[in-house]
Parts: sequence; structure tokens; C-alpha cells
Amino acid sequence: MDKKVSPVLLLAILAIGIQGFVDIFLGTALNVSFHNIANDFHKNLSTVQWLSSGVMITATITTLMGPWLTQRITIKQQFFIISIISMIGVILDAVATQFGLILIGRLFQGLGGGLGITLMFSVIFQQVPLAKRGAMMGLGGLLISFAPVLGPALSGWLNDHWSWHAVFWLVLPLQVIALIVGSLTIKQVVSTTRPFFDARGWFILVVFFITGLVGIERLISSGVTLYNIIFIVLFSLSGGFYYWHQRVIKTPIINIDVFRQNIFTLGFIAAFGAQLVLLTYIATTPLLIQTLTERTATFSGLIVLPGAIGNAVMSYIGGILYDRFGMQLPIMIGTFLLLTGTVMGLLFNTTLWTIVLSITLYQFGAGFWFSTNMTESVSRLPENLQSTGNALFNIGNNYAAAIGTALAIGMLNVVNVNNIYYLNVLRLVLIVITSILVFASMRLQRQN
Repeated sequence: MDKKVSPVLLLAILAIGIQGFVDIFLGTALNVSFHNIANDFHKNLSTVQWLSSGVMITATITTLMGPWLTQRITIKQQFFIISIISMIGVILDAVATQFGLILIGRLFQGLGGGLGITLMFSVIFQQVPLAKRGAMMGLGGLLISFAPVLGPALSGWLNDHWSWHAVFWLVLPLQVIALIVGSLTIKQVVSTTRPFFDARGWFILVVFFITGLVGIERLISSGVTLYNIIFIVLFSLSGGFYYWHQRVIKTPIINIDVFRQNIFTLGFIAAFGAQLVLLTYIATTPLLIQTLTERTATFSGLIVLPGAIGNAVMSYIGGILYDRFGMQLPIMIGTFLLLTGTVMGLLFNTTLWTIVLSITLYQFGAGFWFSTNMTESVSRLPENLQSTGNALFNIGNNYAAAIGTALAIGMLNVVNVNNIYYLNVLRLVLIVITSILVFASMRLQRQN
């Protein structure tokens, strides 16, 4: 393959990535708007947080179809479908006057946004030469990481000076431009086929993910009840049933043979833990600042801006370091910053600036860490399993984000010192486990 990335391919990657950008942008923007939305519609935060968690679980469900869709229809066709679906959701939310309509619009955005991120990374793995793949993955990560940069800041200003509806009108022209650019630049390099669609397996996994998220969210918000235990039992049973199902079918919708590759498995579990921590930070920090310091939504959105900018820039720098030196250098830098930020959040969480410094260090580390870990983990898979590995990473990120948001909002329904302390302890435990896993992955990489 040519070792250069053409301008047309670069524009195609950016056009597709904008759909993922919009999805994440709206999610983080609405975190700042939760208080206003809750007051406008007389809902509690546990209900309003489904505007984020519901989107993430919808994105997870649709991402399950990613490997099958990549074989069945062209990239341009997928891009057109997800763009239109997401734009319909944005328009619904821009004009919504009822909470139910807002939720429906957000679910439409989840249908489009989840597949958008998966499709962007599929194009990178299919069409970008290996020598440039780290940089392009970093560029994709930079694009997606800029969403948390702009989301809270712009949403905070709009909430204070206009309305939370305005954020949806803001992204609609961007989606229209991306649709036009993508239609002109996206190319197909792999022939499509007519693969069998494993509808039964897809349904089992839908039950698995929905019951798991609902069960965990309800355990957090209402404690151990018979109703909540039923959800957890269904979650466990459906997971076991899918394991049996995919062993007896030739073309399962998700081939879990990818987990036979140790480097992928370690990287996947580590990414899940790190994403869980990141989303608890993103979900709680603006709310925490507003609640504890009585600052405005604009201030709480702007205060996390430095870390979000660092996350985006370090994602691209980490990709360049990966191409030149391999995974070890960016992973070691990122892991150090993740640990430092999390420890600081645990030990010094009583003042505004220590809260801000904690999330800033964590976001800098995440920028170095996430794209590098995913690039190495998926690239180590056989070529026929890379689309599945890509989809699973995005599914894991969405699911971790949904659980992290539910966990954070559930604990912040009653903001007190103990809840914040326990949340920070949980974050530290997860990051220590993540660090152990990723260093084990590097050891395997050196042995191979």
C-alpha cells in the first residue's frame, strides 16, 4: 500500500468523524444542561441522565451491527443513512417542548452517532497504510476529543444567555456540511457481499446490554430490590446464552474469538475501565462545580476546557509517537498521567482548583492512552477479525460511558463528602487495574 494518505481520504475520514463528534458533543453539552432540563420538565437527575445513558445504550445496540453492515452495504451508503437519522434526531430536539420528545430525538442521535464512530475507524483500518495508522487514529481521536472541549463551554454559555435548545441548532449546519463533503469524498475499496444476519444473536445481545445497564442504574439509584435483581439475573443469563449461541452458529453477529488474542483482550478490558473513569469525571465535574461552588453553567463548562483541549491534542501526538516508537512511550506517559490525576482527585477534592487539576491531568493522560491502546489492540488481530475488534472497542466505550454516567449522576443526586470520596476511591481502583492490564499487554507485545 502507498504510505501516503491522500487529501480525499483525509476529508472522507473527517466527514465521517463529524457524526461521532456531534454525538459526543451533544452528550457532554447536555451534562451542563441537566439542571435546567430537570427544572423545565420537573424531573429528577436520575431521569434526565437517560438523555445520555439512553443514547449510549442505543449506540451500543446499533454498533453491534457494524461488522455486518461493513460487509453488506458500502461505506457511503452507511454514512448517508446514519447522517440522515442523526439529523432527524437533532431537529426533533431543537423544537421539542416535552421531555419524551427530547428523549426520542436523543435516541435517534444514538442510532446515527454510534455507527459514525465505528465507521470512521473502519475506514482508517481498511484504507490507511500501517505506517500512518497511528497518526490517523490519533487524528480521529483528536476530532472526537474536541467534542468535550466545546460541549460544556458552549452549552454553558447558551444555557445562561439563551436556551439549551440552541445547542441542537448549532450542530445542524455542521452535519449538513459533513454530509455534502462525505458524499463527494468517501470511496469503497472492499467489495460488499451478502452475509447472513444473525438476528437471534443480535436480539440476545440487545437484551444483554439493556438489562445490564438498567440493572446497574437501578442498583445505584434505588439499592438492592427484587425488581433490580431480576434485571441482573437476565443480564447474566443472556450473556451465557449468547456464548452458547455463537459457538453453534457459523457467522455470529459478534465473533468473540477476538478474545482468544490476549493483547486484544487486555487492551479491551483496560479501555473499558479507563473510559468508565473518564465519563464519571465528565459527568460529575460540571455538576459538582455548580452544586458545591454555586457557579454558573458557563463557568462550570469553561473550567474543564484546558483538560479537554489537552485530551484532543495529546491524542494526535500520541498517534505520532506510536508510529515512530511503538506503543510503549505514549502508553507509559498516558498511564502516569491517568494515575496522577486520579490520585489527586482522591486526596485533594475539597477545592475548585484541585478538582479542575485532577480532571485536567486525567484528560491529558487519556489523550495519550486511548487511541494508542485501541490501535495496537485491533492491529494485532487477524485482518478478518479487525472490523469486529473495532466494533467491540466502540461498544465497550459506549457501554462504559453509559454505566459511568449513571453511576456518577446516581451518586451526585445526594452530593456529600462521603459520596464524592467513594466515587474517587472507585476511580483509583479502576485505574490501578487498568495500568496492570496495559503493562501486561506491553509485555506480551515485546514477547511477540
